[in-house]
Amino acid sequence: MIRALFSVSALFIALSLPQALADNHGDLYENIQLDDIFQQMDLTLRRRNDVMEVMNQFREDRKKADEALQELSETLPPQEEISATTVYSDIVLESRLNRILRSDQVEQLMTFIREQRGEQSGAE
Repeated sequence: MIRALFSVSALFIALSLPQALADNHGDLYENIQLDDIFQQMDLTLRRRNDVMEVMNQFREDRKKADEALQELSETLPPQEEISATTVYSDIVLESRLNRILRSDQVEQLMTFIREQRGEQSGAE
């Protein structure tokens, strides 16, 4: 999951640098504004840090939810319990990420998370 976050931050840098380096005529490396580049990179790092903060808060909330769900586990069959927790967790995480990222970036990140979860489930 952390690898996905670093991939997202690398994507931000990869998308923002060519725009910052190109001038109005499309010639690269002419009239490079280093302040603009560093400002864009700083925004990217702040976004990455925001994503990391959301993910850490999500992990804490997930632990609390798992503890509460453990107490209720006698009332639900195990398969329904896991499915309900996963769906709810995905909704919470996605809504938090939507506050700091563009929708296509959130979708890319959530797709990666779901793929990783599928691979882990398949391995077990």
